[in-house]
Amino acid sequence: MVLAFTRIRAHLAGHGAPLALLLILAFATYRELLTHSFLATWDDPFYITENPAIRGFSAENIVSAFTTNYRGNYAPVQILSYMLDHAVWGMQPFGFLLTNLLCHAVSGLLLYGLLLRQGFWKWGAFFGCALFLVHPVQVESVAWLSQRKNLLAMLFFLMSFHAWLGYRESTGRPALAWYAVSLAAILLSLLSKSVAVIFPLMLVMYDRLHRPEGGNIRSHRDKIPYLLAALVVTGITIAFQSMESGGGRAEYPSAAVVVLPMTMLTVLAGYMRLLLWPAPEVLSAIYDPPLRTVFDAEVAIGTGLAVILVLAGIGIYRLSKPACFWYSLFFLGLLPVSQIVPLITIMNDRYLYFPMLGVAGLAAWSGGLLRTHLAAAAARRSAVAASVAVVLALAAASHLRGMVWKDAITLFGDTVPKVETRRQQWFMLADGYRAAGDERTALLCDGQAMKPGPLDESDHMLLSRIYFDHGEPEKVGALASRLVKRERWRPVGLLLLEEYHARRGEGR
Repeated sequence: MVLAFTRIRAHLAGHGAPLALLLILAFATYRELLTHSFLATWDDPFYITENPAIRGFSAENIVSAFTTNYRGNYAPVQILSYMLDHAVWGMQPFGFLLTNLLCHAVSGLLLYGLLLRQGFWKWGAFFGCALFLVHPVQVESVAWLSQRKNLLAMLFFLMSFHAWLGYRESTGRPALAWYAVSLAAILLSLLSKSVAVIFPLMLVMYDRLHRPEGGNIRSHRDKIPYLLAALVVTGITIAFQSMESGGGRAEYPSAAVVVLPMTMLTVLAGYMRLLLWPAPEVLSAIYDPPLRTVFDAEVAIGTGLAVILVLAGIGIYRLSKPACFWYSLFFLGLLPVSQIVPLITIMNDRYLYFPMLGVAGLAAWSGGLLRTHLAAAAARRSAVAASVAVVLALAAASHLRGMVWKDAITLFGDTVPKVETRRQQWFMLADGYRAAGDERTALLCDGQAMKPGPLDESDHMLLSRIYFDHGEPEKVGALASRLVKRERWRPVGLLLLEEYHARRGEGR
């Protein structure tokens, strides 16, 4: 890794002003996050506050990081990073959040270096990286400590890409050294979050668009170790995400080959809206797009948008193959969350963290294009002013969005009005008030959550937690006994029964 950072530093020499401005921009935008609390009701207890495995670098804890299913995820590097935070800061949320912010900021600097290596104008690269750092869709990944996995995966992903380029630019033993560094970094990225599985596909795409021999199959043999690593981690992740393991993988719906593509076309339109108009009323911690079973107006809009995006890609390819690489990277980043393997959550801000690489690269290319084609000094100044205004507006919006993530009460208080299926959000808000010692308000939120309507899997899990919190474990036992008798809910019932007996100190 030292070798990688040495080469990266060499490429960034002479770019002190843009780098300093990017750091200032990142810390100015997210400084408010450093005053936030752990989220008492959403994953932070499982990963951090109630996780004994992060409290020290013991052999037992390290083994636990590599073998334990954390909320249906396999992310041992994430757990190791929490161990380091705990060793330095104890259980102070400030230190954990500072690490998140540093990871995000350093990724922005690494991205700037990549754009320079692609030959982009330095202020165009600055603009692209500024968008990556401060766009409001990035707030979730930075503000939510449980999404450390996203930040670490990006950090090592970019390091691996830098080292790959070093391998391409070298020969002999230095080339082998760079290759080893790249492979080690991508393993760390994969062990942070499986979204890094796109790396070997990205390398193939990069070669096809940048090298004359990129279409030759033999030229891609050096991607095989990356592909094998991606396949192994993907297999582990799919196993951990199974419903039986308490993960986030869902079952394929009926007529999935029709329903999922139509659904994802509407989600694509939703993502475009978030990118172009990330207003407070649009952004949410939870989205609830329905599965589309008929070709309605929204599916038609999504289809039309997809056609426009394909045509735009063809046009960009004809103008500039390097620009087409970054444009394509946006869609490649969406591939792991496009419901090829169905997930419980269909749409999230954090799912745009990797696609934002493509947005940054395309913005950098556009900046250089404007510089070349705007002959008049006044026009260039206007373009610069507009770019600065966009970045500052997005930074201000992200700063405000970050305040929503202060604690569970502010987060779910913001979320409840924005989703149609509100039961789970009311439960989460109730738990937030309960963690803050406001039992009366918590009970009112529980009452809102328990209004008539069918319960889903998450509702059953949250309802059981409320029963446990109220000292009524026998209700959990009764609920679990009913669920195990129903084929659909049997895995959930077994999990609840296991916890019920564990809390009572009984064997199964």
